Amino acid sequence: MLKCDLMLVTGGQIIRGFDQVSVQYSMDSLFGEFDLTIKSRWIDKKDLPIKAGSPCVLFLSNRQILTGFIDYINFSFGSEGSSIEVYGRSKSVDVAESCLDLKSNQFRGKQTVMSVTEKLLEPFGVFLEADQEVQTKELKDWKLEPGERVGDALIRIAQSLRLQIHGLANGGLFLGKPFTGKTAGWVRVGDNLEKIQSAFDYTDLFSRYIVRGEEKEGNTGKTKAVRGEEKQAGIRKARTLVVPYDALTDKKKAGGLAEWERQVRHGKAYQVSSVVSGWMNPETGMPWEINTLVAVDCIKASVKKDLLIFGVSFDYNDEQGHTTTLELKHPDSFSSVPVEIKPESKEDHLKKNSHLIYG
Repeated sequence: MLKCDLMLVTGGQIIRGFDQVSVQYSMDSLFGEFDLTIKSRWIDKKDLPIKAGSPCVLFLSNRQILTGFIDYINFSFGSEGSSIEVYGRSKSVDVAESCLDLKSNQFRGKQTVMSVTEKLLEPFGVFLEADQEVQTKELKDWKLEPGERVGDALIRIAQSLRLQIHGLANGGLFLGKPFTGKTAGWVRVGDNLEKIQSAFDYTDLFSRYIVRGEEKEGNTGKTKAVRGEEKQAGIRKARTLVVPYDALTDKKKAGGLAEWERQVRHGKAYQVSSVVSGWMNPETGMPWEINTLVAVDCIKASVKKDLLIFGVSFDYNDEQGHTTTLELKHPDSFSSVPVEIKPESKEDHLKKNSHLIYG
């Protein structure tokens, strides 16, 4: 009987029976990553059917969960046995870390999200998944900054449109709004919940968010400075964040971007992390996915609401078996439409979320 229900396909071979597994995805990252360990196998490493730099695909119960490359292999041999650690990342990691050497970094005239991103992604063989409304959004006189990584450029595009961008299981990228449909699955005490933690992190919050850019002065060909500002109550007044916006904008758009910056940072500050048994969503029978909604019910931790799955980690070891860690956020906080945020006092938060709760 196999210990772990995970399959690595690489070099035309199928490898199973891992002793330790960690596979992670997040809406904060353009790529997923994995770390796998096999113990007491392939004592002679020349017989190892795994090569660093090789393309690979990970399957969980015959469902593809990551397409990418093996980046690192560590061989360990000793009197107590041997082990081999295999680390890799999604295909889109090359997009995140690489630059382009283009004849011109300027995309002049009326460009769209699709026309710009296709040019940026073409060398990597990575495709972008986006609905028609997003694909046709205008990017006028857009430019790639000298030495700018392609991933940073794509994140810049996403932020300017108040959208999310993250990696997909097939090695591609998703650009769009956070999911707002029907919940699928549940996390609850007495069922699949093993552990839950909730916290509020003030580290990346500011009292003022200022977006600075430029707008055209009529038909003069000149530009003038423009800014938008949003404030957040309950944060120390001296904390100000200035966000430069390099594309042409106007006061209304700059204000909207400042509001979105405040909103997203507040959403990320509210942190719920839950560990559930197994790797499958109990309702769909599929592996848990980021950018989906789940019903969370744990009164002891003051959490009873539908939350957005922002990050997923599939884990396995001999002691705990198969578990999934879900990083959860308020879905409204990542909406492209500003929502009202009522700050919670530190006293109220500490009363509700001061320690780790085991279901």
